[in-house]
Amino acid sequence: MNTTKYYLLSLLLMASSLNANTVPSYDCVSEPCPDYSEGQGVSMTQQEAQEVLPYAQMAYNAFRYKPSDCVVEGYHLSTKEEVPVDLQQYYDAKAQRLEDAHTGMIARIYIKDDDSGQRVVAFAGSELRFWQLRNIQRFTYNLMSNTAQALGYEPQVYTQAAKWAQSIQGNASEGPEVILTGSSLGGGLAQYAGLMMELRAVCFNAAGMSSVLKKFIETQSIGEVLRARAYSLVVHVNVEGDWISSYAPGEQLGVRYVVPCYSEKIWGFGFGSENRHDASIVVKSLEAFSASE
Repeated sequence: MNTTKYYLLSLLLMASSLNANTVPSYDCVSEPCPDYSEGQGVSMTQQEAQEVLPYAQMAYNAFRYKPSDCVVEGYHLSTKEEVPVDLQQYYDAKAQRLEDAHTGMIARIYIKDDDSGQRVVAFAGSELRFWQLRNIQRFTYNLMSNTAQALGYEPQVYTQAAKWAQSIQGNASEGPEVILTGSSLGGGLAQYAGLMMELRAVCFNAAGMSSVLKKFIETQSIGEVLRARAYSLVVHVNVEGDWISSYAPGEQLGVRYVVPCYSEKIWGFGFGSENRHDASIVVKSLEAFSASE
């Protein structure tokens, strides 16, 4: 907890400004912070759905193995040479992603195809297709991390996410902007690393922060400052009816939106891809809503 406390205090002492981009944000200085004590969040507009859709695609692609299945318009997957030197040991050239077999951490780095060189780090979330042999070990790691986080501990994968984000961020005053994203556990990692490193994060059906960390934040005199800071950094998008973002322990810090599920036939939770928690359902729901009349 000492490490967490150090990062939280350091975060509040930083006085850097945020780069403008198309990620929705909320200004709690000019108006009160919204109250999410009930429900998953506020309804999205079609424009907001269109703005977060590329990040949802990246969050979904973080789960996928073949680079050819992970194309997002306007971005390309990082090569090994475009990855920070200290992270190149984790680079899987065949999948074009970072993977640590010892912790179960998987992330893809997308680089924007313009002069900005913006980086988007997509953290892979919980692996629910555990019946596939190659996923058994990672499913076990995910289960352990989710359980530990819910009980108030700080799993290694969370601190690793913050370290990877810090490495990719490099010298923030000179380097390109870095945005974090992810779905499920990946969204929880993006939220955590975003707050620790003061980076924007777009999270989908994310695991909330543990009650222990929430209690620490709220018992400090700086708690409301951090909460207001979260509204300017972190955006959560939850599919309506997703059981994890609705009922799982922990809190999503930041702006919270809810988007209608594209089909009433999809269950709130389950194993496999046909449930509202799955990243593919997030993408389909955002696509359907942004195109609706």
